[in-house]
Amino acid sequence: MDINQLTSQIIESAAEIHRLLGPGLPRAIYEECLAAELAHRGIGFRRHHAVPIAYKGAALGHAVEVDLVVEAAVLVTLRSGDRLQTSDEARLSACLRLTRAPVGLLIDFNVDALPAGIRRLVCDAAAVSPRPRRSAAFGAMVR
Repeated sequence: MDINQLTSQIIESAAEIHRLLGPGLPRAIYEECLAAELAHRGIGFRRHHAVPIAYKGAALGHAVEVDLVVEAAVLVTLRSGDRLQTSDEARLSACLRLTRAPVGLLIDFNVDALPAGIRRLVCDAAAVSPRPRRSAAFGAMVR
């Protein structure tokens, strides 16, 4: 499955959840449902992945958590609250750079129509240092 098909599957899964549950529930419920939907579709993922932070080659001992890493290629951040903020996109963009994942999805379930709550971000390869990408950094995927 190519990256566009994969992101389409993730978005279709989120749309199904939104269609059945609607907006207004806690983020953790949508996360649980999305994990179940991805597993049902046979799509591998990892929940609550810690993205380590390094500065000039030195590990800082801090990490940024991503809600889901899907097929070691798509980072997914979920929201269910106020409108998406610029800081949400900036954080996901930073995680894309740090992990070298090609695509990130920011999904806000607290909207009347889900397409208004979805942002698709693409990693700017030119902004990433020329170190090789290591998929193993994402660990084992759940299927």
